[in-house]
Amino acid sequence: MLKKLVTILSTLTILFGVSSSTQAAVNKGALLKGNQTVNGNNNLKGGALISWNTYSSVDPTIFSHDLYSEKLTVLKAGHYLIAVTLPIESAVGQRATQRAQLRVNGGANGHLYSLGQSSYARNSGGHTEGSSHFATLVWLAADSVLTLDAVDIAGNANNRFLRTATLYAEKVEGDRNVFNATATKIESGDNLNVAEDTEGRNLIWTGKRINNAFGFVKATPAAGITLKDEGNYLVYVNIPLEGPVSRGSVGLAVSLDDEIVDGARGQQGYIRNSNGHTTSSIHFSGIVNATAGSILKVETAQLAKAGTIKVQSGKAASIFIEKLDGTGLFSDAFTTTAAEETAENLNPNAKTALALDGGAGSTNPTMDENYYSNEGDSEEKIVIKKAGNYLLNVNGVFWGGSSRANPRISVEVNGKTVPGAESTAHYLRHSDGADESSGSIVTMLNDLAVDDVVTVSVEREGNGGIVTAPEDGLVSLHYRANYSAADGDNSPPKLASFEGLGVDGFRAKLENFGLSVDTASIKATVDGADAELTTSTEGGATIVNYSFPSIPAPLSKHNVSLSYSDSAGNSFTKDLVFSITLDYKGVPASYASSSADKTASGFIANVTQISTIQTETLASVHGGTIKGAEKQLAGQFLNPNELDDNDNPQPYLNEADPDAWDSWTIAPVEIDGTINWNQDEGAVQGNFGEEALIPQIPGWGDSSDGIVAEILTYLDLKKGLHQLGVNSDDGFSLSFGPNAKDVLGLVAGQFNGNRGAADTIFNIVVPEDGLYPARLVWWEAGGGANIEFFSITDGKKILVNSDDPNAIKAYRSGTSAPYVSRAHPSGDVSKTIEFDFTNGDDSVDKSSVVVKLNGDVINASVNSTASGLSVVYDHGDYLPAGNHTIELSYKESNGTERVRNYSFNIPKGRIEILADKPFFYYTFDETSGNTVSSSLVQSNATLFNGAELGVPALFPNGIGTAIRLDGSKDQAIRVPDNALLNTGGTWPKDEKSWEFWIKPESLSSEAPQILWEQGGVTRGVNIYIQRSNDNAEGEATLYMMAWNRAQTFFGGTLNQVGDEGITAVSTTIKENTTYHLAFVMNGDTEGGTEGTLTGYLNGKQFGQVSGVSQLWAHADDSAFGNLWTFSVTHEGDQNGSGGKGFTGVIDDAAFYNLALTEEQVIAHFEDGFAGTPENIEITAQPQDTSAPETKPASFSVDFTGMPLVDVKWTVNGEEVATDSALTSSSITITATAANNGAKIKAELTNKAGSVSTVEATLTTIIDTTAPEISSISAYAGTLNSITIVFNELLDASSASNAANYKVDGLEVTAASLGEDGQTVTLSTSQQTAGNYSVTVSGVKDLQANAFSGSSSVSSVVDYAQEIISDGPIIYWKLAETEGNIATDTMGLRNGAFTGAPTLNAESLVPASNDGAVKFNPDNADVIKIGDNPQMNTGTFKQKTFEFWFKADSLPKAEADVPYQKKMVLWEQGGGWKGLRFYLNATDDSDSPSKADLYFMANSHIGGGTTSVSSTWTAPPLDLRWGGSTDERGPEQSHYGYEDSVPVFVKGEIEVGKVYHVVGIIDGDSEGLNGKLLLYVNGKLVDEVGGVGQMYSHGNDAGIGGINAGTIFHDEIADGTLLADPYFFDGSIDEVAQYNLTLSADQVAGHYEVGNTAAAPTADAPAINVARNTDGTITITFEGTLQSAPTVNGPWTDVDAPSPLTIPADAAETFGRAVKK
Repeated sequence: MLKKLVTILSTLTILFGVSSSTQAAVNKGALLKGNQTVNGNNNLKGGALISWNTYSSVDPTIFSHDLYSEKLTVLKAGHYLIAVTLPIESAVGQRATQRAQLRVNGGANGHLYSLGQSSYARNSGGHTEGSSHFATLVWLAADSVLTLDAVDIAGNANNRFLRTATLYAEKVEGDRNVFNATATKIESGDNLNVAEDTEGRNLIWTGKRINNAFGFVKATPAAGITLKDEGNYLVYVNIPLEGPVSRGSVGLAVSLDDEIVDGARGQQGYIRNSNGHTTSSIHFSGIVNATAGSILKVETAQLAKAGTIKVQSGKAASIFIEKLDGTGLFSDAFTTTAAEETAENLNPNAKTALALDGGAGSTNPTMDENYYSNEGDSEEKIVIKKAGNYLLNVNGVFWGGSSRANPRISVEVNGKTVPGAESTAHYLRHSDGADESSGSIVTMLNDLAVDDVVTVSVEREGNGGIVTAPEDGLVSLHYRANYSAADGDNSPPKLASFEGLGVDGFRAKLENFGLSVDTASIKATVDGADAELTTSTEGGATIVNYSFPSIPAPLSKHNVSLSYSDSAGNSFTKDLVFSITLDYKGVPASYASSSADKTASGFIANVTQISTIQTETLASVHGGTIKGAEKQLAGQFLNPNELDDNDNPQPYLNEADPDAWDSWTIAPVEIDGTINWNQDEGAVQGNFGEEALIPQIPGWGDSSDGIVAEILTYLDLKKGLHQLGVNSDDGFSLSFGPNAKDVLGLVAGQFNGNRGAADTIFNIVVPEDGLYPARLVWWEAGGGANIEFFSITDGKKILVNSDDPNAIKAYRSGTSAPYVSRAHPSGDVSKTIEFDFTNGDDSVDKSSVVVKLNGDVINASVNSTASGLSVVYDHGDYLPAGNHTIELSYKESNGTERVRNYSFNIPKGRIEILADKPFFYYTFDETSGNTVSSSLVQSNATLFNGAELGVPALFPNGIGTAIRLDGSKDQAIRVPDNALLNTGGTWPKDEKSWEFWIKPESLSSEAPQILWEQGGVTRGVNIYIQRSNDNAEGEATLYMMAWNRAQTFFGGTLNQVGDEGITAVSTTIKENTTYHLAFVMNGDTEGGTEGTLTGYLNGKQFGQVSGVSQLWAHADDSAFGNLWTFSVTHEGDQNGSGGKGFTGVIDDAAFYNLALTEEQVIAHFEDGFAGTPENIEITAQPQDTSAPETKPASFSVDFTGMPLVDVKWTVNGEEVATDSALTSSSITITATAANNGAKIKAELTNKAGSVSTVEATLTTIIDTTAPEISSISAYAGTLNSITIVFNELLDASSASNAANYKVDGLEVTAASLGEDGQTVTLSTSQQTAGNYSVTVSGVKDLQANAFSGSSSVSSVVDYAQEIISDGPIIYWKLAETEGNIATDTMGLRNGAFTGAPTLNAESLVPASNDGAVKFNPDNADVIKIGDNPQMNTGTFKQKTFEFWFKADSLPKAEADVPYQKKMVLWEQGGGWKGLRFYLNATDDSDSPSKADLYFMANSHIGGGTTSVSSTWTAPPLDLRWGGSTDERGPEQSHYGYEDSVPVFVKGEIEVGKVYHVVGIIDGDSEGLNGKLLLYVNGKLVDEVGGVGQMYSHGNDAGIGGINAGTIFHDEIADGTLLADPYFFDGSIDEVAQYNLTLSADQVAGHYEVGNTAAAPTADAPAINVARNTDGTITITFEGTLQSAPTVNGPWTDVDAPSPLTIPADAAETFGRAVKK
């Protein structure tokens, strides 16, 4: 588009009539940049002041600043323009946000309106960056000190890191035509988040500085600002926001004469209201073209969720406007990029310049041709025509993209990104209407030279998708002159910047002012050594450059001392530091080939494939690792389905070789172009698109899986740093060597695993130009397949060997050197060191080979082979643990001499274990820190809650130390997922083994104590201890178990309660005793269930269970000492919420992907006691012991004598127990009259011999005392029970005889003895709340001592006992008085109070009277409950839900709406499967008095497609039920799937009344013949059929509102349609859930009991009932006697005085006495 040209002759005369300035700073300006805080790092967690450490250029007459200082001092009073950019990145946690806050003289609260807080980094969908900005005009006094504070405002627990911050300050003199004002509200009030059709949305401004170009009365706040003259106005608006609105977003728009200026918007003010993110800010910066007399206003509007969002408390919005005369001005607009085919997408994968072509035509571009030209096919280039400084303003408006898109705006000069000139505050959430955003940058581009090219670019930062500009984006530049020294100005030169250039050294910039730098005086030392420097002049500055004489170490730190003198002879010294922040690998110059054929461009590809046509089941055999890939390339995988005549498996065949039908062969392919391959030709999987087919894929097996390719080439690399990348699906490894195949070569980059298409970026440094042999190994397991090999130059990804002029060239042919084709060892225990040489075009001189081990020459044999040489050194014994270095030197046949270095680590640990090749071996030798590591495959396990390191080893041959855990503190050692352990690589595994040593130090808890667990409830392993009543004191049972409840099932079923089908072995262990444990899985290799699990204790097998198949991948993190996630015990599924900690010591844990044999287990155990067996010496004999009858008596023996001692215990010569122990053994015997005087003895045996203990005598103390009552309690209501606890064990026959109990006024109908043998429960006729006398006679203890006596008891109505007696799985009484936890009485799943509900509100249930919870919808009150297998993530045929509620208000019905307003009482699950209770509006009055109570359920979507139960993963198609009539639901989801009919029951309720509600699902597991039932106040009000099973409905539950989405009979409130949580207004009490159906009588009973007073009042009248011998009954009472047919009434007075005698045949009735 044609720009408006600005030509002002008088100004030009001045500009070109003066000599060039020799100074570089901006006139009256200060430009500061920094990438660290005053803490010396870039971590902003906790907040900190920014250190301006990378750039400092200031006008010395206006400002004072030293590089690295956080303080900028203003020397003169006046108005100052302050523009700040604060970019951050955070890849951990969620929602890190940093406020950029200007502080003046350290003011605690920061400046009133100089702040920005738009740097929201969600850390999801790739969105890890954000930026905060502001541009404001402030008044500053002389000597004011400015600092920029980066303040945490959200996600405060997360690390977040500073990129490069920028602060530009400029003194705005009085002759500049500017306007400045502040505001705190809009015309309609405080809330800025108002709908666009609302009147009064303009901010009301209070003027601060008003120059003559503006019409505004300073003393009168107003919305409109009159722009008196025609022309261009620079406008900055800044609004800090706050408000607790989830996904709220406010936008601003600048209008002229009430018409919004195209593109003049700020809409980056997103507020998530989570992780503390309740504040944000919006900004606009740009040029507005106005006619004379235009009225400028700024309005706000709601862009997303409704709610109140205000100007931040204590802060103000601000506006800055400056009338520009056009001199030195460039102003243009954009809506697209310069990309030819995808111009409209402002969210491209690669950085793309914006097309500055006038945008949509609504903006008037302006360009002063004396300063600029606008070039490029899309006018994307701004070419500078006058050297100097330029104030840049960018404002872009964005719409579209995927959820969490976030285009980055950046600025480039000559293609190089300007640090600190970026914006990433453009988060597009696409939820709750958050679909729009914008970005704003205000910064100074200083020291631009003639013909410099400025571009503004966009690039994807977060998620992908097409993002467009619905309005013009604005870009402007405005010239600023350089500082010019006045006569007599003696300002010294100043160090403006010091920049580490990585491997290229450093660059320093010295700016000249009144005095200049004497370049001859410049000197430096680097790390104490004199440095060779080069200097040059750039504008008015001196540039100092230093290059390293050799490649420095990566990530190294370097100290610099820089000294210089100025033109007046003054000397200066600066001590500086720079670090190399890049990690890289140095490629030795000796690797370069002597020659390559440059006519043979490209690569050699050796492609291999083994797929399901051969494996029958596995998509690949290589396991997704480099080790497996190398094995496949070598043809070493054997096919168990192809056997020779001797039944030996033969190698697989290479499907990628068309001729490989008889043996493993590879057919090399010449590749002329690039490595940009995909299994689908033309696919766009990675970065480049137009991908070529993988050579020779699909192979003759017609598959695209199981691929490994070796790609060989010579890369033409120039000296210096190269950034390389591979985008792969799945893994890869790139290496360099003197020959590309050399195993001692340098691995430059690698992804050793499986993944979807993704980049791995890595760096190499080449010391000299050359042709370097390279080898790229790539593999693919299953699914997608692609690979791209590229380099990165100036941020641009370029395919290697492409036509791009900056591409690295590759050649497929060259002179090949001999190479090391094998090196041993590589991490295993070994007695030898071995190398194989393979000849290339050249060979190795046999006599030249010399090998050094750890610096010493060793005697290695060198022998010729068919392909080269074999080098072997025999150490005689195992090489010692630790790191070893090898120097291998040799001469090649062409005369080249090489020295190769190789290092390997022999793992620490016991040889017996290491030789059996475990994949993990934790020796627990660490003595400090919070991690422990495997000595083999690296796996850093994390200590939680303070586990104790440095504990002595558990056995004599222990390596180092052990670790102690305290179960009471939930201490644990958490092990991350790993392909060898539990997920990734090749699964299933049919062989696995686990072993470690333990010493339990407390076995008193009956909860499980986890020793080791991995996996979850579907697949996993659990080794744990659990005590039961069967265990003696100080003993518990050790369990070892595994399960796989999908694929081929073993080990029980999902959501299991109980031990049916559990595959576990168990044995008894003792407290404070050391044990060696081994658990071996020897599964079924065919996938059947013929495998076994075997347990070993101290080298001996104690149990084996069959019925075992294979263990499949189970991606749940694993742990020693406690549950990390859900798991399984012999009692069924267990949650991972803690409370299952092991107390004791663990040592030397080793895990294997093989089944250890019994011989191996014994060897590992006995190796713990290396040496000659010791004779047994008894150190403590068993002692005579006395014990009361029925009580345990213990006898023990302590001894020495290693290794294992077998102990046989005898009683009166009869063997009664055996034990295998290390240092002690004990036996516990129950004392009885029969064994009084018994002789106990132990015989101890080990490999050195046997020895016996002395005999000890048991004396039984005979019991002659009758039992006594310890406590007694009684419950009325529907329980009608009396519980009597005796002080000792009872004879079951007499204790359970109801005739032995009498209760005055009641009939005892049954008596039962509890499992503890001491508690008797009596069932009686109907009780009333009051006192009863209980008489017991003839109840005996185990010694026949009989008790007779009486006791009184007070019977109470206990609502909680009523509920608990009927077996709920969850019971929230909601009786809390404080805190944020809703406690589940049953201990299954606590809830969390969110919002601000009122606790201890008036109880709704008289029988409990312990408070309720009152919900206020204005507070978004809700109780949130997470998923649980017994609550919602299992499969349920029956469910009952029970609660009490009272509504304080009801939703109002509306006419002509698709669905009515609601209030949610209870919901769990989501839209596909779930249930909910809610109130639906029916009354359209302003104060509704009635509504319908709905109970609705549905289970109607999932993966099953048949009615065969073994295939069910969700409701099969023919067993789906329920739905919604809301037509917004997607296909096969809510509305739209076949037979979608809402299933619900309902009843009418009234406001202000208390209701008892019971909803029942009585389902059908084989069809849809079940039903829903709804009871209100004890009566059935509605029922409906068509109900099947309720399948797993994960989606957290909520009481009082929607937690995570649901549906209703007429409306979907799930996923993106969740617009209203429908909070309840009122009270809820006593909530219970059952996995059974309550009967009608039970429901009525709960309601009646709930409405009964819990106990008689203190002043209740006395009443006594006595049965006479003639059968009559005499009632003595106080007050008035009343009778009733039921305990709950109705009651009528009895017209009779006390006492009253009634005949024996009178009708049975209830009676009570009352006072009137």
